[in-house]
Amino acid sequence: MARLKDGSEIELRPVEPDDGERIVSGFAGLSERSRYERFFTVVPTLPRHWLDELVDIDHRDREAIGAVDPQTGDGVGVARYVRLPEHPDEAEFAVTVTDAWQGRGVGRVLMNELLDAARANGIARLSGDVLAENEAMLALSRSLGAHVEPAESAVTHVVIEL
Repeated sequence: MARLKDGSEIELRPVEPDDGERIVSGFAGLSERSRYERFFTVVPTLPRHWLDELVDIDHRDREAIGAVDPQTGDGVGVARYVRLPEHPDEAEFAVTVTDAWQGRGVGRVLMNELLDAARANGIARLSGDVLAENEAMLALSRSLGAHVEPAESAVTHVVIEL
């Protein structure tokens, strides 16, 4: 269990291949804006091939940590990385938190867990693209020590050295 800044608690657990229903349920808890910020496109429903990728986890090269509401069992957020084959010491990361749980510290807790898992698996840096207007994710990244490249378009690149 992890306590959030508002005093509520979340359960943290590794995502497993049988968590598809929980991922779909969490996706339903994202507004159109949150979906756009995560996927950079409007996504009305989660495509099956995306879901298959999201639960294809080996906990070494592909890791995902889920946050679960202990009262309901619903997924409220997930942070993941995928190791880059061309740079095995680097992984691309992403974090998503359902709208009802945003602003409470879920993203920070998930990212801290993901950073620990990445270090344990020999990853030296996490990188990712973030919409330049996604101020919450950019602020979280900076607070974790990320280098945020100046935005030359709608997207900026973030690198967290571990």
